[in-house]
Amino acid sequence: MSPEKQRILTDQVDEMLSLDVVEPCESAWSSPVLIVYKSNGQPRFCLDSRKLNSVTKKDAYNLPYVAEILDNLRDAKYLSSVDLSKAFWQIPIAPEDRDKTAFYVPGRGTLHFKTTAFGLTNAPATQQRLVDLLFGDFDLKTFAYLDDIIVISSSFEEHVSLLLRVLDKLKLANLTVNLDKCKFFRSQLKYLGYVVDANGLRTDPEKVEAILNYPTPTCRKDLKRFLGTATWYRRFVPNFSTIAGPLNKLTSNKKNAPAFKWSPEADAAFQKLKECLVSAPVLSCPDYSLPFEVHTDASNYGVGAMLTQVIDGKEHPIAYMSRSLTSAEKNYSITERETLAVITALEHWRCYLENGMTFTVYTDQSALKWFLSLSNPTGRLARWGVRLSSFNFEIKHRRGVDNVIPDALSRAVPCSSVSTSNSIGTTNDDWYKKLYNGCLSSPSQYPNFLIKNGSLYRLGKNKCNLTSEFAWKEVVPRDLRDKVIEDNHSEPTSGHLGTFKTYRRVALRYYWPGMHQDVVKFVGSCPKCLSYKSPNHATLGEMGRPKQCSRPFQMISVDFVGPLPVTKKQNSYLLVVTCCFSKFCMIFPLRKATADAVVRILEDSVFLIHGIPQTIFLDNGSQFISHVTSAFFKKYNIPNIFFTPRYTPQINTVERYNKTIVTCLSTFVDNDHRSWDTFVPKIQFAINNSVNEATGFTPSFLVYGRELVTCGSHYTDSDLGDEVLFLPRDIYAENLGCLSSIFNDVQATLWHAHVKNTSQYNLRRKQAEFNVGDVVFKRTYVLSDKDKYFSKKLAPKFIQCRITAKRSPLVYELEDMSGKDLGTWHIKDLKLSRFPSRK
Repeated sequence: MSPEKQRILTDQVDEMLSLDVVEPCESAWSSPVLIVYKSNGQPRFCLDSRKLNSVTKKDAYNLPYVAEILDNLRDAKYLSSVDLSKAFWQIPIAPEDRDKTAFYVPGRGTLHFKTTAFGLTNAPATQQRLVDLLFGDFDLKTFAYLDDIIVISSSFEEHVSLLLRVLDKLKLANLTVNLDKCKFFRSQLKYLGYVVDANGLRTDPEKVEAILNYPTPTCRKDLKRFLGTATWYRRFVPNFSTIAGPLNKLTSNKKNAPAFKWSPEADAAFQKLKECLVSAPVLSCPDYSLPFEVHTDASNYGVGAMLTQVIDGKEHPIAYMSRSLTSAEKNYSITERETLAVITALEHWRCYLENGMTFTVYTDQSALKWFLSLSNPTGRLARWGVRLSSFNFEIKHRRGVDNVIPDALSRAVPCSSVSTSNSIGTTNDDWYKKLYNGCLSSPSQYPNFLIKNGSLYRLGKNKCNLTSEFAWKEVVPRDLRDKVIEDNHSEPTSGHLGTFKTYRRVALRYYWPGMHQDVVKFVGSCPKCLSYKSPNHATLGEMGRPKQCSRPFQMISVDFVGPLPVTKKQNSYLLVVTCCFSKFCMIFPLRKATADAVVRILEDSVFLIHGIPQTIFLDNGSQFISHVTSAFFKKYNIPNIFFTPRYTPQINTVERYNKTIVTCLSTFVDNDHRSWDTFVPKIQFAINNSVNEATGFTPSFLVYGRELVTCGSHYTDSDLGDEVLFLPRDIYAENLGCLSSIFNDVQATLWHAHVKNTSQYNLRRKQAEFNVGDVVFKRTYVLSDKDKYFSKKLAPKFIQCRITAKRSPLVYELEDMSGKDLGTWHIKDLKLSRFPSRK
């Protein structure tokens, strides 16, 4: 914590001690502390009690529904608001529970709360229960939401009486108020984000101003924050769901949802919502003693409705609603869509309409009367009839030309693209201002510059001298240069071409110092170019370090081959196990490639014969990453289990043997592809008894300490008749003692082979290394899908992502820009960006 926040924390603790809110203690509990700032900028002490809240029994007492409070603020000629001072600190905590609220302050020790603390999960419910007990019998003249109390009345005398009753209740409960935030006898008052007066509700200008100043969203999170704020006032916007439709599409987090891309339609909807909030109407509070009227309409795209009341001979709007039709609902007939609009509106405003009085539904579809008069409706209409039967209403027909507002609510608002002007206008570039003003005051000192139509031009050498060697070019200030480059690079008529073409295109019409460098930086950081263009540098990542092993079966590689044609023994897979030191290979035909089969073979045919390995290399197949395999490795306490990065099988030693095995099988099966498993033992024997180029020995010799006899005739010498040849025991034992030096020679040979391969491998590789937090572009591996009209040729070749962990200089863990885990990837699938990527 910074010294400034430490000082604020100390002051807050001193204040709480003086108010007898906290006291020193010794407790087994301790929660972190936070300093948060209120809307007026004042700091507030809070507990970070997430751990405590997770084990706390939750209080299910509900907070009041804000809309219900607002609907009852009718006849509010006189209004007063009372704000409780530090309301939570006025509610004591049971002595036996105080230790649970303990916290530690450096230099002050451990303290706990004697009263309710900010941050406790049950604090709001407890506070609301208290104010409901105090003010619940005020006959809808006093409303309380946590620590905010509002008093309304239609006369001054009644208002004074109500305030005195509130004062008595506060004295009875020993509650104090914050007079600086209290307001009395007002004709207009801000409450719960709205402005309330005798005429009804209106939007809060301060909150609307914050929405108007909201910057253009650059990601889903920013857009959701804007929509959440705007939705608070959706009851004022007649066609909110229709206007916000293009924005809601961009907030989808579904698996197949497209990437966030701000479009002209979204920008038009964004601006339209702001305009609607500025011009939002005043909504009347409902009078439950008068009947309601519901006006509905439906279009091909949505349904809309307006709730009104006739008060003093004038029709006053109470609320608006609208929603889009689903793909299935768009197939409904006209009568069904109109009926759906009525059902949607009545169920949405059920809290207003179920008051025992008959209300009227106005619609421009006369067929609805016929539907309601059906004696035996069937199917969907019958179900809707049951839903409508719970409402007491009469339906009236209104001509379409008179049903203007509901008709507008049901129809989509056309979105127009926003054009971008290239005029320079005002600028903050001092270099440009100095040049512009100098050209105005002393044009003779600037012979190569000209001011025309308010823009500055410079006479410069023409890059294309087909017309003339020199040309007047517009001088661009610093704050508009990126826009000029974007218009000449990112537009369809510019084609996202490379640095040279973009620079020559810009240089034909514009001038500023350092233009080429700016173009290089812009194109080098263009997200589209980085995503769709192949890298112009060598593949990243030089040869990694050799595998460290010094004896047979210390390190093994495991992989599957298949599926292959089903043999007569019903085998269709091969499990291949290779020793990284001796290059000894074991091949096991399998019927199914399952985790249970892997565990059984590794245990019976590898571990219990050749010993437990120190390291195992596997790919990311489901058989290897399953909990069955993980439990098996844990059972034998194998210290190192490595999985290959995605789409990088070549780093696993066994992959080279897979190729050899498949080649050998194909040379023997001929046309009978169901006989391949009959050749597996012989091919395994051939591989293990052939000298390996990397080690200089046969794998069998390094594993068994002797060469295996490949033919029985080797036991007899033709010159000596039937005499059997054999190696004396003492010589054989002496040879076994030399295995240690042989293993050392094999290690050296493997190292030299690695060095040789490295020199060839690195000729076509580029050295690079990234750090945690770096933003890189990862290669995509997508497949074309004819049914979805998707072609991998037109799909992005790379996507932007972020490095979350560094396994080695060649292997990294990645996540996309929204935070979704992408797994482990090799550096060969990453692309360098010459400059930081632009959003």
